Amino acid sequence: MSLIREYKPEDIERIEKCIFELNQEEYDRRPEYWEDPKSTIGVYVSYLLKEIDKNQGKIFVAEEKNRIVGCIIVVINKEESPDVKIKKNSYVTDVVVLKDYQNQGIGGQLFRAAEDFTKNLGVEWICLNVSIGNRALNFYEKHGYVQRIIRLDKKLSPNG
Repeated sequence: MSLIREYKPEDIERIEKCIFELNQEEYDRRPEYWEDPKSTIGVYVSYLLKEIDKNQGKIFVAEEKNRIVGCIIVVINKEESPDVKIKKNSYVTDVVVLKDYQNQGIGGQLFRAAEDFTKNLGVEWICLNVSIGNRALNFYEKHGYVQRIIRLDKKLSPNG
């Protein structure tokens, strides 16, 4: 069982390594959509830290033998649309367990931390996005997450 704890600023390089592994996998699957993480990882992590500050978020890390082997990032979203019942939810921006540590229960521990954080704020819903082809989809469904939206993209050609 891993130690799950809140992120500390001195964890930044190890968080970047985790997020890089996740973003590289996404980039490899859809390079036409995602930026190459080799050139954007620092900027992306800085962006996430600002989102956390702005939206009452948290980063939880999984630690084994003083090594961060995974993390989950969660922020609170507020919905303004009058046609949506759920006005506040928790949104998992990123979750990753390094490949060498997968299938050991660490992802479940990270989700429990994010869900407990969400409940402690009085928020009843938590959500995330997952890309087509991401092998984590079965993991999410096994942990009670259900598909609600399917997003479709179309690249438009400049000449019609």
